[in-house]
Amino acid sequence: MEEKIRKKAVYKNKVDHYETETYYVTSDGKEFIKEKDAKHYEELLEKQLKANFLWDGIKKINADDFLFFDGSIWYFASNEEELEAIKQNCQFYDKYNYQRIYGNIQVGEWITNIYEDGGDYRGTNKFYTFTYVKEEMTKFLENFE
Repeated sequence: MEEKIRKKAVYKNKVDHYETETYYVTSDGKEFIKEKDAKHYEELLEKQLKANFLWDGIKKINADDFLFFDGSIWYFASNEEELEAIKQNCQFYDKYNYQRIYGNIQVGEWITNIYEDGGDYRGTNKFYTFTYVKEEMTKFLENFE
């Protein structure tokens, strides 16, 4: 992050005078007036870049045409950094759409997410762990015994 100063015109009916203004420029060129906002944005940017870097190395299984999770991809987090990369790339921190979590999302667990579009309203982003799906399927299959 770089701190810069620029002249800012102060208007009434015409340029009355100029004042200097301090602003902050992040590594991707975005400008902020407040230093704390720039720092926060840089932290988020760094997390996303790290997640993107780790993304290719994460174990994945494509469950296309599977009975219950058609078109979903299962991800395996072998450490905290990979878990964070999965969360970042699957919109876990999305503030607009509803988040539903089924199971305990943690390191050492297979995870998938399914997004259901809400049309004109908020969508729902559902996260499932393999352990949760296995337990629920076992309960369901007991009905047939």
